[in-house]
Amino acid sequence: MTSFVAGGVAVLALARIARHHLPHPDAGRRAVLFLLFSPCAVFLAAGYTEALFLALALPAWLAALRRNWPAAAVLAALPAPYAPDSSSRPRWSCTSY
Repeated sequence: MTSFVAGGVAVLALARIARHHLPHPDAGRRAVLFLLFSPCAVFLAAGYTEALFLALALPAWLAALRRNWPAAAVLAALPAPYAPDSSSRPRWSCTSY
């Protein structure tokens, strides 16, 4: 259930980002459809962390586009533990692998 709700939040944020960057009136809807019909869409409804990561990272991007820097900083920091590759390295490591 959490992944399903997080996927919905991610889809809404993606639509707003697409509408901001692309001039076509249906850009948001098309971006959402491309995501939902892609092979990776199964992870938005399954019990994986990708939906939660997108639900936090995409609104951070949207806040940065609106120059709401405090919200962007908080929203960008929240998905760090849920990053798809975070299980393979220490959480607060400064080294890259």
